[in-house]
Amino acid sequence: MVIKEVQAMNLANKCVLVRVETDNGLVGFGECSPQHASVICAVVNVIREVVLGESPFDIELLVRKMLYSRVNGYCFYKIGPGGALTAAISGIEIALWDILGKYYGQPIYNLLGGKCFPSGRLPVYASFHVQLRTDNAANQDLIVQKALQCVEDGYRAIKLRIGAEWGSKFPEKPVDASVGIVERVRREVGEEISIYVDANCSYNVHTAIQIGRELEKLHVTHFEEPVAAYNLEGTKAVADALDLPIACGENAYMQHDFAQLVFGHVMDVLQVDVVKACGIFASKKVCAMADAMDIPVITHNFQGPMGTAASMHLAISTPNCNLPQEYRFDKHPMEAILREPFEIRDGYFYLSDRPGLGYDIDMDVVERNTIKGA
Repeated sequence: MVIKEVQAMNLANKCVLVRVETDNGLVGFGECSPQHASVICAVVNVIREVVLGESPFDIELLVRKMLYSRVNGYCFYKIGPGGALTAAISGIEIALWDILGKYYGQPIYNLLGGKCFPSGRLPVYASFHVQLRTDNAANQDLIVQKALQCVEDGYRAIKLRIGAEWGSKFPEKPVDASVGIVERVRREVGEEISIYVDANCSYNVHTAIQIGRELEKLHVTHFEEPVAAYNLEGTKAVADALDLPIACGENAYMQHDFAQLVFGHVMDVLQVDVVKACGIFASKKVCAMADAMDIPVITHNFQGPMGTAASMHLAISTPNCNLPQEYRFDKHPMEAILREPFEIRDGYFYLSDRPGLGYDIDMDVVERNTIKGA
């Protein structure tokens, strides 16, 4: 069995779906990070040539070839290991795991060592993308409404987003407003609901520490990416100054990036994103690094259906993914490509036990949403 075809599809600029077909007719699906979808599709079309004709079983070898092969004198690594290249590799790699699962008649988690959580369900926290606008009362009302909807739907943990511009230096008044929305949500949902706070890399170190001290008083569960992702020393300074756990990792792409986070004691909770970090197996290795240092992992997951399924297969087979994992509360628009929807009940994701990723794709819906030539 060899790889016959690799195709990337830009679904309405909201999801990059990858389809891999073998010569015996097996088809696997994967997903790349949706950021700059047309660019990612173009990169998939460049690197696909080194996997065509190869065995889909050789996942480790093929990932390495997609990273470091030289074609016409140029090394793929120079496309950009900090995003576009690793995202493109991730989509192909996930599709290969889907093929292997279907070939052996097993869900992917069984090929990764089996379930660490035998119930077959994973606790998830509700992640909704309403960015705080400190000067907009209607925006803040919407955040509170969304939080209450999550709780009404059975979620016991939610995430709020308080940052604005990457690495910005907030004056004091917006700091008060950022803490204020968390305080307001805490008052509305009560003390029994876990609140995660994501700053999206927005603050300088001083401001992040100032905000973090206020969030501690509100019993926030963790503070995500308080400073710019590349500022590892700054992230560590924030973590060292606070009792509040610091989470980061969604903007790490290569194993050496994660090694610096883990072995540099930069953060308390590691986030790995399977659609950015070269796929499932590379992410599994990252989780093992964290496990060696007693660091829990929460998969970063705000993507489409195949990325979500891949994240859940990774999490359920990984012992230190023992915290609620991220799940998008507002259904991703491209979940419509699934013939059967995800099963979410009372704050738990019930993972399919069917072969591969476990979910069938409606290609008619894919076709209707594909941007041609992108």
